[in-house]
Amino acid sequence: MARHMKNKHNEELPAFLPPDNKKCHVLCVLCSSKKVIGAFPNYLEYVGHLKEEHKVHVKESFFNFSCREDFESWRTSDRRDASYTLQTKSFKKTCTTAYFNCNRSDSKGFMSNCIKNISKTGGSIKLKGTCPSRIVATFLQDGSVLVKFIETHVGHEMDVRAQRLTQNDQNYLLQQLQAGVSSDRILKDARNLKNGEEPSKLNLITRNDLHNLAYRKNVDKTRHSNDFVAISIKVNEWNSNGKNYAFLFKQMDNYCKGYLLVMVRCTVLGETHPVLKSGDFAVAFMNGVMERKFREFGRIVCIDGTHGLSKYKGWELTTLLVKDETKAGFPVAFMVSNRKDQIMQEVFLGALKKRMDNVEGKVLTEYIMSDDDIKYHNAWIKTMGNNPKRLICAWHVIKNWNIQGRKKLKGQGMQKSMKKEMKKILTASSIELFQKYTNEYFSQLKEENEKEFLIYLQQHYFKSQERIESWAYCYRSEVGINTNMALESLNRYIKKEKLKDVGYIRLERLLDILEEVVDDKMWKRIVSFKRPHRNTYQGRAVVKAHKKAEKVKENVEEKGLGHFSVLSSSGDKYYNILYKKVCITSNCREMFCEACLVCIHKYSCECVEYLVKGITCKHVHAVAMFEKEKQKYVLDTAIEEHQEEPQKENTTIIEEIREFIQEREFQHEVDSKERKQIVIEQASHYINSMFNLDADNFKDMCIQNKCLFM
Repeated sequence: MARHMKNKHNEELPAFLPPDNKKCHVLCVLCSSKKVIGAFPNYLEYVGHLKEEHKVHVKESFFNFSCREDFESWRTSDRRDASYTLQTKSFKKTCTTAYFNCNRSDSKGFMSNCIKNISKTGGSIKLKGTCPSRIVATFLQDGSVLVKFIETHVGHEMDVRAQRLTQNDQNYLLQQLQAGVSSDRILKDARNLKNGEEPSKLNLITRNDLHNLAYRKNVDKTRHSNDFVAISIKVNEWNSNGKNYAFLFKQMDNYCKGYLLVMVRCTVLGETHPVLKSGDFAVAFMNGVMERKFREFGRIVCIDGTHGLSKYKGWELTTLLVKDETKAGFPVAFMVSNRKDQIMQEVFLGALKKRMDNVEGKVLTEYIMSDDDIKYHNAWIKTMGNNPKRLICAWHVIKNWNIQGRKKLKGQGMQKSMKKEMKKILTASSIELFQKYTNEYFSQLKEENEKEFLIYLQQHYFKSQERIESWAYCYRSEVGINTNMALESLNRYIKKEKLKDVGYIRLERLLDILEEVVDDKMWKRIVSFKRPHRNTYQGRAVVKAHKKAEKVKENVEEKGLGHFSVLSSSGDKYYNILYKKVCITSNCREMFCEACLVCIHKYSCECVEYLVKGITCKHVHAVAMFEKEKQKYVLDTAIEEHQEEPQKENTTIIEEIREFIQEREFQHEVDSKERKQIVIEQASHYINSMFNLDADNFKDMCIQNKCLFM
């Protein structure tokens, strides 16, 4: 080889100082730039070489520790563990020796071929040679530790970028992460420097360092490194002890390419699904609290899908939500799937119906609200066994009108007036007014020759009576909902508060977060019940309406027994207020005003706030104030008793809270043995499925999944 290099390439191989028959892996870092490279079989000869040839003063220290704990304490002091890594160990009958070498040394004697390291802005931290500094610790049988410490570093400076976080620093950051402290706050605290102190590795940490530490220490309590195996374990936790929280689970076929032992056959709770394809995935869950809410408040259901919550592009989260007695939204079912079509919604709702029908009878839903996509309503009719009235979210309707208006309306004046005119049609309180406003605006569009926008409205929103009734307020009298904003708010809470706008997360983590969202909602309800306050949707709406009523209470006029008229604040319209009925329950708190002693059920009003939004409007408050001042009540003795402040203790809420707390106490987590069993069972399902393949299909499957035996 030496002759070949000299004759053909005009180069000479470097001459090694020690004999060639020795294993010389310790390279002198000071000789690396010369043609003659110093290479030694051990550190002892290398240190002698540094002293004799390079006149380097190498400081050596010896220590004797009585126990391993004292040694570890010494090693972590003065940040020694930041610059040394455990290279190897040697084992003898009487002792064990550990070698902690300087992390800058390149003991193999060559530069890294890793493209990532070469492309670093600062280059690789590895030297072209060996730094003599090291810690040699000998652990004796009596527990004592003998240490030889070579302190002198050669060939490099003590750069902060080349140091690691000490164990104490890692423990500190780990405690912060486990306590739920945000990354921003941890980074802010880490930037604090003492007077005259040079920045350490802890002061220069990045968000990526925190992410890597959380991943290594499993701060998020990941159940398995493979996301889909972890979901299977999660489903096992949900459905333990006879519970049926995960009422739909359809695993992907061949979802883990390259890992034969964790491939799982398509399953819906363990079986191939008759409708979905082999590559489809779906998991849906509803716990005990969510089921109770659905049964109690399932008269109106909001349903919508949102994307961008996981690292799988195009996957969607479908949410079912109801409004409780405080008009606050509460999620009652979630589904994560890789498809957005009606077939997937039919599978979801079909599994939900089966879950709900198995216990305590059926849930009859009268209204279903969604966006303008018909798939949710069609899937509901096909699977749930009833035909609820479809309601389109008013926010989506107005949004579509604005988008199409900008495209199709030619005149600037018509574009500006469109939103006002269409909103007037949308919010008309009676059918007569709705027809009047519609005819007037359509005539105006014809006069201004805005035929394109007129045709759009006629074909999309006025094409049938059923279509009109799905979005017009006058056909939603006393329904109690006008938009899907509670669901939109929930999606925003998940993205902003829980995910911090980071959508690239595992599905396992997303499912954990959805459980946390339900817990947060329930704890908020418990706090509101145990510590009553007005900072709720219902409380704010009642207080706001009561303040507005102070300005119009002088406009109340009594028309007859239980019949009142209130002039609007603008002075151009009268609203009729009628005594309605007494609540069935004596402790009704729905939209209850403490000052007026009136709930949502006592009176009815013809304004939009009452008819559509289901709020005790300012006109009702004004009538209540009028009666209170006149000391004249249309109610009988029983009703007067009802006017007294309702009982604070609500049996239903107390029972709901007790059930929630008990459910949390008996939460089941799958231990390591159960996890191993789940992986083995899933591998068995997959291996058994191979026996049904012929030779060609088996070969194609192996090539597709890059199995090791191929």
